[in-house]
Amino acid sequence: MAKISYAAPVDAIRGTVNGLIFSANQAGPYIRRRQNFQKRQTIPRQNAQLALADFSTQWATITSGQRADWNTWAALAAQEKTDSLGNAYYISGFASFVMCNINRAYWHSTLQAAAPPSLTPAAAYWSNWIAEDDAGTPLIGGRTTNVNVPPREVVLHLAVRRSSEAITNSASFFSIPIDGDVGATYTWWYADSDVYASLFGPPDASHRIFFRGFTQREEGNRSGPQESWLDYTP
Repeated sequence: MAKISYAAPVDAIRGTVNGLIFSANQAGPYIRRRQNFQKRQTIPRQNAQLALADFSTQWATITSGQRADWNTWAALAAQEKTDSLGNAYYISGFASFVMCNINRAYWHSTLQAAAPPSLTPAAAYWSNWIAEDDAGTPLIGGRTTNVNVPPREVVLHLAVRRSSEAITNSASFFSIPIDGDVGATYTWWYADSDVYASLFGPPDASHRIFFRGFTQREEGNRSGPQESWLDYTP
């Protein structure tokens, strides 16, 4: 890894050029060679690829008015995004259509042809993560600050690293079905233990669990994630 410094008018570079990655950390700007890792062709990845191809085709089947509505919705100020350099940008109506329908597809929902009537949630409302054994039952999930939230409005992604794995290995996030436990002023959501075990093996003290929790509207427009991690406590 090589450290670099910039001179006016260039004050930052981010991204990949000719196999070199330009980035920065607390020590300052740096360049490193891009490493090509072989991706596992998992069933979730295959399903996502099929969904992407399907919804790209579906875009041509909706009406021109519906496509125009998606373009208008995608350009609203509330849909603004920020890149790695802090610059604001917007994705297209087509990209928004595909994104929302892929999000809905996790619940086998029908096609969302019309643009969402509501804006993308500003933030998720997950908090107080948990990863521990409760009398033989693994409780892996988090708490939402809202009561009686429909299950499809909360989304949980998990990744697990085991202490025996090399630190250079990357963890893959998976969307996990969840079950709710409604309290007086909040709701706990727990990952389906059978699905967790099928993806990562039975939870034990070697599991470091990474959480990504989202809020999602019925139409598939999803907030940014709330993230955290915990070591599983047997």
